[in-house]
Amino acid sequence: MINFIYNLFFVFPAKILIPFVSLFNKKLRKREKDWKKILNNTSIDSSRKKIWLHSASMGEFEQAKSIIEAIKKQDPEIFIITSFYSPSGLENQRNYKFSDAILYLPFDTINSVKLFLDKIQPDISIFIRYDLWLNLLTELKNRKIPIILINATKPTKLSSYFFLFKAFLIKIYSLIDEIITVGDVHTNFFKALLPEKNIQTLTDTRFDRIINQIELSRKEPVLNKDIFQNNQLILIAGSTWEPDETLIWQAYNDISPDLRSKLRLIFVPHEPTHEHLKKLNDLCGNVILLSKLMENNELTHKNTPETPIIVDSIGKLLRLYGIADFAYVGGGFGVGIHSVTEPAGYGIPIATGPKIDNSPDAINLMKLGSLFKIHNSREFQNWLNLMINNEKIRLKAGNISREYIFRNSGSTPIVVKKILDLM
Repeated sequence: MINFIYNLFFVFPAKILIPFVSLFNKKLRKREKDWKKILNNTSIDSSRKKIWLHSASMGEFEQAKSIIEAIKKQDPEIFIITSFYSPSGLENQRNYKFSDAILYLPFDTINSVKLFLDKIQPDISIFIRYDLWLNLLTELKNRKIPIILINATKPTKLSSYFFLFKAFLIKIYSLIDEIITVGDVHTNFFKALLPEKNIQTLTDTRFDRIINQIELSRKEPVLNKDIFQNNQLILIAGSTWEPDETLIWQAYNDISPDLRSKLRLIFVPHEPTHEHLKKLNDLCGNVILLSKLMENNELTHKNTPETPIIVDSIGKLLRLYGIADFAYVGGGFGVGIHSVTEPAGYGIPIATGPKIDNSPDAINLMKLGSLFKIHNSREFQNWLNLMINNEKIRLKAGNISREYIFRNSGSTPIVVKKILDLM
């Protein structure tokens, strides 16, 4: 009955609306245009064992990478298939060398799901955190393909309407064979929903990925910190949107000239499109693009010590945190903040906008005292003053961040063993 209602009132209307909405949504238009073409043009080695991992977008894929790389290290012959729902995920990870095939996940019509699974024929399916689709899960179950949900968290977006969606959630999660959560709060949610379900509590596999990347950034830094003048402190503003950038720039200009000279801003926009970079350049005036800076890895006399650096490409943020003294993580003035675990792994204090409920790690780090929630430019100005003037507080907060990440690492080997055992 739930499948019938889902297809009648969600899938069927959505399928009719998608072509119309695609006219106004570039991302949706791209994935609807490309998903079948990419699927048809991708070679799948049917002679090898196949593991399929699905991530909604880039953030979730970072949680998958430590698992993929550990599997490949243990058995290089296993064929790894990865899929994304988001075009930004697929486009920016299409050259990831540990995936043997990278695809779009089609919209959840029964025919599209069957076409997709007929092509990839996985021996096991793994979903990272969320992005679960009823027709897809039902078809996987019908084909007796094991389903694992990793880094599971309670669905916060439906929490206000839980009573309306409870039956649907029970149906979705009942189809999954193994649920592995990132903490007791989330385990308790799933146990209350499905008392008989096998649910295991671990930690976020992204922590293991971060620790690996920290070692890499030390060997191969994006920038050398010694190019900056007068032992400047570095603020990385990561995954930012326009409201974040406006707040940061206003606070930066409101601190004293003496403090400004001690600080170098590096903006890493969440989506460094031409339009976004132009608006950021208009906001800040004279800027340095990272692409130009990396050509000679030095700052020229044309730029003052206060000239902000703008990162104009994807894939640099995680390693750039390695030169930061503190970080601002964007998204907190929109739908919710982006990942705070990467800067935490480098042992630096973190500031964010007010919307942090989507991130259990942000909530934990705030309680521990290493993450500071900012509501306006005045509060951010005060935070900058504190971070620049009080090294003791800055280093203490950073140590708390680092200890949190390293204390919660180690889930990847357990997850990999479970996957290989189920195969």
